[in-house]
Amino acid sequence: MPSIRAKLREIQEKVSIYLSVNRFGAAEKLLHESIEELGALSNLHNLLGLTFHRQSKFGLAIQQFQKALELNPKFIEAGLNLTILYCDLGLYQQGEQQYQNLNQTFASGSRQLPSLFLGRLANLHCQTAEYYEKAGLRVEAIKEYEKALSIFPSMPDKIYSLASLEYEVGHLEKAKARLREFSGKFAPNTNVYNLLGLIHYREGDYTNAHNYWTKSQEINTEDRISRSLIRCLREAPPQAPKA
Repeated sequence: MPSIRAKLREIQEKVSIYLSVNRFGAAEKLLHESIEELGALSNLHNLLGLTFHRQSKFGLAIQQFQKALELNPKFIEAGLNLTILYCDLGLYQQGEQQYQNLNQTFASGSRQLPSLFLGRLANLHCQTAEYYEKAGLRVEAIKEYEKALSIFPSMPDKIYSLASLEYEVGHLEKAKARLREFSGKFAPNTNVYNLLGLIHYREGDYTNAHNYWTKSQEINTEDRISRSLIRCLREAPPQAPKA
């Protein structure tokens, strides 16, 4: 007689096949029958949640993921599925809370949160930041980018976006520190050097401004922004304030 684990593995394989060919009714029927036979098992409720999610039955999917976590609070896969679903639905507060719960669970064990999951969650914060930015809410956008980078730091384009916003709102030291850290971690980037030059220019440090724009030209001699900035600095140097 097959063990419970063997039965669950067989059920999971069948459900995967059903979902791959969009036979959602067959998957639901199998899972409900399995729950009646084997009892309320977290794996089965998680699979049922995935089946509902695939059909855009989001309320039912949430219920099933929550049931799986009630049965086994340390069931990481169900926690990940629930967090992602919350974020997909724009329920960021619930998603954030579930994410914190997952963090606590992982912190108490030896496993680490999967990079794929962290990247997806961080991207959702980035999307929110972009919406805020388009609406002119730059401070709110900065907060969302900070959340994203605290979850998944390896996003150079988002680091630059955050530094650009910090420059726009006048947080020059923060922007400068962020861009210098960027330069130490990632490949040389003309946009980063151009922005660092603008920050120094705004601070009145024209020598360092010129140095960064020159670095940008060294990376890419076709970069028009740094070329124009150097020309402007040479042809119309800033005047020292009168005593």
